[in-house]
Amino acid sequence: MNGGSPEPSGTINNHQDDDDRVREPDHFRGKILEAVSLDPGRKAAPADMAEARRWLELPHITEDLVCELIRNVMARKGDGPPHSLAYFTEEVRRARASRRAKLR
Repeated sequence: MNGGSPEPSGTINNHQDDDDRVREPDHFRGKILEAVSLDPGRKAAPADMAEARRWLELPHITEDLVCELIRNVMARKGDGPPHSLAYFTEEVRRARASRRAKLR
């Protein structure tokens, strides 16, 4: 720093649109894409990964369960991957409700 420069603010700029890895650990993104039968190295849309993170915030929902649910839906679907991961949201919610009911 030079004498005329202000002290750094400590602000961290989160450039989430720069790279998928900033938003989502590669392992989870890759696991989801593989479950959907897409190349795990493919870049996932930011909105899709935001949706997937919301699933993990639900009680009783884990990464492994999410991938299992996606594989099950894909096996029934049979006509290729959906345009968005939101396609699986209702299945995740049903699984949460089912697990919740079993715990009661």
